[in-house]
Amino acid sequence: MARSLPLIALGVLVPLAAHAQSARYPVDAGGSDVDSDQHSGLWESALDPERVPYEQLVHDAKHALDEQTEHGWQVAVEKSTDAIKRVPGDPRAYGWRGEAYLWLHDWAKCADDLAASEAHGAAPSVDSDRQEIELGVCQARAGHLADAERTLVHAAEHAPRGEAWLRLGEVRIALGKLDEAIDALTAALDTTEGRSATTHWLLAEAYDRARRPGPERGEPPATDGQLALATDALLGMIENPTYPWLGTAEHDYLMGLAYSTAPVAGIDEPEYALLYFRHYLAVATDSPWRARAQEHLRQLAALDWPQYVVRNPASTAIVEASLFRPAIARAMPALHACVAKQPTTAYRVTIVKRSAPAPDSPDHTHVDMPQEGVTVERSLEIGESSPASTLVESTRTCLQSVASRIALPSPKDRDTWYRVEFVVIAP
Repeated sequence: MARSLPLIALGVLVPLAAHAQSARYPVDAGGSDVDSDQHSGLWESALDPERVPYEQLVHDAKHALDEQTEHGWQVAVEKSTDAIKRVPGDPRAYGWRGEAYLWLHDWAKCADDLAASEAHGAAPSVDSDRQEIELGVCQARAGHLADAERTLVHAAEHAPRGEAWLRLGEVRIALGKLDEAIDALTAALDTTEGRSATTHWLLAEAYDRARRPGPERGEPPATDGQLALATDALLGMIENPTYPWLGTAEHDYLMGLAYSTAPVAGIDEPEYALLYFRHYLAVATDSPWRARAQEHLRQLAALDWPQYVVRNPASTAIVEASLFRPAIARAMPALHACVAKQPTTAYRVTIVKRSAPAPDSPDHTHVDMPQEGVTVERSLEIGESSPASTLVESTRTCLQSVASRIALPSPKDRDTWYRVEFVVIAP
């Protein structure tokens, strides 16, 4: 009896050990992958009870971001914040919250979160490459230009993309490193995604501030400003950039450059360039580019106004176009006096002249013609505050009175008319 006891014990212990091992390391005996995943999920939940709610919160944050609305971005911040409290070492929640802050234009928090995501070991991927560019964007707009340059240099060198080179060029312009900015922006043009109007606008600005003649690009040769206008004729990329421009009143400077291309780009309002540079100087009081803007202002102020008198293409009267501008130019001092109190406002004056109608006859059909006279409209107002309505009305009345006395030629042929327009700004 004494010798048989270990055999009985061994017979009991072996099945127990096998059961414990199978519970810890389950063996597929025809069961589904779903069963295995569920078991794995339960095991992970037991080890880290915050993991499952974290994954749901991260999923919800990403879904809210995809809505691309301010409400969605706020929800993404809330969900990500809750997720970070649960699992502070996972990089994903920092990344989604940082992106939400980017679209909310909370640049400092965006930079902190995207840097934290990177520090917690965000895995290399297309998303992490994009996130590094966004980190540079947020650092720059939070005022950390040197940090932004380092971030974007790394992004451009390790995952060369046009956007990385473009943003690096933009930051270097803000740092005053104009030659290096030109190099980065030129590198952006060598990529498919970097060949954009934004790249050309920034290149035009960098060459202008460096007082360097920009290279003529394309066929036929064109400057960067002209190439930008070719794809951005309405100046939408300047007015509505993907991210706010770096630097005080940078929008005004770029608009001034755009309208300064008028002689070669077919823009009929070079007067607008003067207004934008004038406003830039009024707002960007600490800008290192004030001297360059003042040069533009002096060059524009020295031009003979109006630079353009535009004849409506629907006009039917045959009148020598060269007669319009001299007649209007003689009235410009009086017209300028009307708008002297509004240094950043432009008015468009329209004059219609018509001939006498042809006499009634069975063989003649009368032509409808617009009403003869002068109309005035405010065509551009730069700045946050608009002039008082009484000042606008008195200015309009003054311009109409002066313009009505301009001795423009009258159409000679019966039933014909023409319309001409020009812009008036403060001298």
